[in-house]
Amino acid sequence: MTKTLCPCVFAIGLVAVGCGKKDEDRGQPADPEADRPGGAPVTVKPAEKPIEPTPAVAKPAPLAPCPAATAITELASSIDISEAGPFDWSQFVIAKALAKDDGKQVRVFIANQDYPIQKMDSLMTPVAAKGDAVLSISLYNGANPVTIGEYHPGKYKDPFTVLAELQVAMGETGAFVGLGINDGVVRVLDLPEGKICGEFEVKSEGSLAKGTFVADVQ
Repeated sequence: MTKTLCPCVFAIGLVAVGCGKKDEDRGQPADPEADRPGGAPVTVKPAEKPIEPTPAVAKPAPLAPCPAATAITELASSIDISEAGPFDWSQFVIAKALAKDDGKQVRVFIANQDYPIQKMDSLMTPVAAKGDAVLSISLYNGANPVTIGEYHPGKYKDPFTVLAELQVAMGETGAFVGLGINDGVVRVLDLPEGKICGEFEVKSEGSLAKGTFVADVQ
């Protein structure tokens, strides 16, 4: 009788070999690049360093206490403004201030009427009646915010410089009269919370503005 055991044994051997191959594959560690197209390496970004906050610039100490009130004690213009008057400068006790350009400019307005600050700062003056006026004092501090200190007439927008002009009722739409100041000083005495206060005496040949101010800053 012919024996047929060998082919079966051979087949069982093949299965055993195949099973051994699969077991061997399962024993290999996973390749982290195998499923990535082209096997590109992983770029790990280093942890970013936290941005340190910019330290606040300390406000200078006050030069002196704030004045008791806003007042114009003297005012004269080298340009004739008599047709817009007469003026009672003792009535000019209303002060408002407007910070502009991130605080690098502050305009202080002193008037005898309660004009909206946006109108006093516009290209058209709100002054319409004779005897009314607005004294505008513009403070600049270059690339830094206006702060406590002394401001002198100088080049437009230079650090610690000042310009001054009047708004009066002349002509059909009112007029802006530059005082042409080239001497004197405006002293910002203090910057209490939300306010600015100081004293001024600025002049040129034939022009003079002297007084004090205490104003809320908008």
